Amino acid sequence: YGLDDGPFEWLLELHGHLIALGFRRLESDLTIYVLRKKKFSETPTRWNLRDNIHGVLDAHMDDLLWGGDDVMISTMKQLRKRIEMGSTERWDFVHLGTQIKTEWLSETEFCISQGQEVYVDSIEEPRISRERSQQKTSPGTKEEKGVYMSVLGQLMWHAISLASWLCYEVSVLASRTNQLTVEDLVSLRKAVRKAHQYK
Repeated sequence: YGLDDGPFEWLLELHGHLIALGFRRLESDLTIYVLRKKKFSETPTRWNLRDNIHGVLDAHMDDLLWGGDDVMISTMKQLRKRIEMGSTERWDFVHLGTQIKTEWLSETEFCISQGQEVYVDSIEEPRISRERSQQKTSPGTKEEKGVYMSVLGQLMWHAISLASWLCYEVSVLASRTNQLTVEDLVSLRKAVRKAHQYK
């Protein structure tokens, strides 16, 4: 769209097309759309979910993740005719830094797993010299703050995507951004090492 609010405008356009194609957006998560069947039960259970929906779509900006039956596939083809979309990947692919893998158990049954090993490996520890790391209460420099925020952002994405065990630690590190000290940089380095170890 070439505008500062271009991504928002694109999401509004996408939303309009999805609603026109029969999707309903969840009230509990505004990025999730469900293509309901005509005989939809307002209280679906895990046992009758297939009887209630054709498919589910997650819209994270211009990255869409979806799955469903033949009606869902047909509806997504209609969506592709309405808006320009990039490539479509199936079965084994990377979505927002997460590897999605499909393991077929039989001709009709499969298991989907996800992981962020490659993404986590790409997160580099902040470099701090031994001498600098001893200056624990010293305020972080402008450059150190830039590195801190960049690495912390990458770690946050991992924490909220798949590593809930890391959320508290990342939250504490985020609260330190405005009063950054060398000790915080050292703590961030330890958190990155932990993420590498337990990915």
